[in-house]
Amino acid sequence: MHFRGIHIITGTGRSVGKTTATAALVAQAMAAGEEPIVVKLAQTGEPEGKGALETIRRLTGCEDVHEFARYPDALPPAFAARRIGAQELDLEETADRLRDLAADGRPVFVEGTGGVLARISNWALPQLAEELGAKVTIVTATAPGTLNHVELTVEACRARGLEITGIIGGSISDQPDAVAECVVEQVPIITGLPVLAWLPEGAADLDREEFLGRAVGWFSGTTTE
Repeated sequence: MHFRGIHIITGTGRSVGKTTATAALVAQAMAAGEEPIVVKLAQTGEPEGKGALETIRRLTGCEDVHEFARYPDALPPAFAARRIGAQELDLEETADRLRDLAADGRPVFVEGTGGVLARISNWALPQLAEELGAKVTIVTATAPGTLNHVELTVEACRARGLEITGIIGGSISDQPDAVAECVVEQVPIITGLPVLAWLPEGAADLDREEFLGRAVGWFSGTTTE
């Protein structure tokens, strides 16, 4: 499975595995001979030299990475920007920057911040996806409350007419508990969406060679264009 054009990776909330999932999609695209581009719209709550793009670079070796904004507080980007008087990302300008990156046909993976409705400014990811006509993948945890969060996220996307490629489980133990087993069983049933991958617990801690070698096998084999 690999994606062409602009593709948005969002999640059911914060710390559900979006960065690892994005890295796995990048690895999948690289294995298919693509030269992916990665964008983090707004990095929050991390010091310089840390964050999503550094993790993706470490895991995959992808160097064509772009961070559109960075704010020190671990808040939704709109509020993190206002707290320090920083400029917020403009929807039209952000969409134009992404179109420019995608102009040569290479896949552009765009990682959001927090959940799907986390405010980037006076807009959230669904408005960006609508503006671009971009497909969306949803990353979820396997903790208690996940099924509710997944349904709400899917409903929010569908209510706005977005095309959802499927679900990625951000981290699952090789010995899942009853909650995780229930999530794995029920997510495709309650959403009607394919599960693209269940990423193993600890995937983000793998070295690059092992991550790249294993990432392709985590996916179903579907190609989405």
